[in-house]
Amino acid sequence: MRLRKSALIVAGLSALVIFGVLVNKPATRLPLQETKSKSDLFQATSNKSQMPSVIVRDRESIDKTLKVQEKKAVSLELQVKEQIRLLEANMNQSSQLNIALNLVQSMRNDLPPNATNDTVVKPNQELTNALIAAGLPVQEPKNKAELDALNQLITSNIQTSSSSMQNVNLKMQTAMKQWNDAVKFVNELMKTRKSINESLTP
Repeated sequence: MRLRKSALIVAGLSALVIFGVLVNKPATRLPLQETKSKSDLFQATSNKSQMPSVIVRDRESIDKTLKVQEKKAVSLELQVKEQIRLLEANMNQSSQLNIALNLVQSMRNDLPPNATNDTVVKPNQELTNALIAAGLPVQEPKNKAELDALNQLITSNIQTSSSSMQNVNLKMQTAMKQWNDAVKFVNELMKTRKSINESLTP
């Protein structure tokens, strides 16, 4: 009985000693601490590594959008230039038509009071030049009837030209607004891309 009790006591003390050594020994806690530290480090590294990839994806998206918007801006700029060209052409035509109309009215005023449709009118080179410049390749009037008909034709073309100028001017203003908006958008995208590039710079 005494031997059994002694053996049990020794076994119990040995277990306590071993347990105490295991608890107090620093090396027994290191694996857990290292595992936790490595896990935290991996998580932090993982988060940091994700941020640049997200930024890069954003930059790629911005670059694609930027290319589309730059093409759109160039296209709108060409539209604006075309509308300006048309407006200038219409203004020039209107100017030449008004010159021709003034010449025709002057020629009509020079006719005698008793002039008939067959009354001959004098040639006028200035009128011919103005008609050609205005895009009206009509024959020079030879009598009062042709002069009156030319007067009506020029008046009608002036009205058409005026209406056309208004339409072209409206289209030009619309195209210019769209172009300005596109340019502003491109500038904003470039600023954003610059900020992203700076954020990626170590």
